[in-house]
Amino acid sequence: GPDPDKWMFIKDLGSHKGLAQSVTFSPDGQFVASAGTDGMVKILNRRGPDPDKWMFIKDLGSHKGLAQSVTFSPDGQFVASAGTDGMVKILNRRGPDPDKWIVIKNLGSHKGPAQSVTYSPEGELLASTRSDGKAVTLPLFRNE
Repeated sequence: GPDPDKWMFIKDLGSHKGLAQSVTFSPDGQFVASAGTDGMVKILNRRGPDPDKWMFIKDLGSHKGLAQSVTFSPDGQFVASAGTDGMVKILNRRGPDPDKWIVIKNLGSHKGPAQSVTYSPEGELLASTRSDGKAVTLPLFRNE
């Protein structure tokens, strides 16, 4: 495997007003999504291998509390986030233009804070956890 002695810092992915809680790459590696204590979900476009060209392209709205977790669907077309407001939000990329990325579903699936969220490998289910230790699995019907 890679030699840890050769690892180096390449890019500060800052921009949250507070802590970044969760970060994930899109399956194609082009985008990075982060969720923060400011409630925001932010998208960075890597724009190739040169870290100097990486830039934030979109704030995908906010949770009414902390954004705890963020994940891309296996096909990379959807982004799901979980927040302390109990909401699980699903966003659709709708192509490469970040102005077309929109929230398509607000799933109030939790009676308390949502802690984490993940897609099943085939992208047909979305699972999230609650602060009371329970997990919720949601079937996805993607007609959008």
